[in-house]
Amino acid sequence: MTPSEEPSSLGPRRVNLVALQVELRAEAYASPAAFRAWVHGLCEDALGGLSPAPTLLAFPEAVGLPLLFGGSSDLRAYLRRHGPLALGALLRRPWGGLAAAFLPQALAAYRAYRGAFAEAARTFGVTLVAGSAFLPDFDEEGLRGTHLRGRRFFNQGF
Repeated sequence: MTPSEEPSSLGPRRVNLVALQVELRAEAYASPAAFRAWVHGLCEDALGGLSPAPTLLAFPEAVGLPLLFGGSSDLRAYLRRHGPLALGALLRRPWGGLAAAFLPQALAAYRAYRGAFAEAARTFGVTLVAGSAFLPDFDEEGLRGTHLRGRRFFNQGF
């Protein structure tokens, strides 16, 4: 084989790029298990019929936001349940705004969001762009576990 006949390692490669558009449903956010099942179902649907190749699945922006409502399908119900704690946070840090109302649910939302997408990526062998969720910064440490680094919320994607 002459050098010009050798297969090129830089030749064309097939890659699947899939952008998901989803309908947000309250039942998908009812619990971490429901969110995980919903994400897995969407991945299965998106991967159906694709040729075997490296695949990137991109979820929409703010797909994790409803996790902050803690299984409640409406903001008023969430605030009724977490109101006293949220009010205390607002009184201590009035400049924190509405974000203080979501602090009680932030760690659970982070774990559900991060866990569902990490597990889906492993299960389906794909690269996921997990949309985003409005969350404060967390540190994950082996000995100390996951803990809050600050009270400000950011649009975070994984």
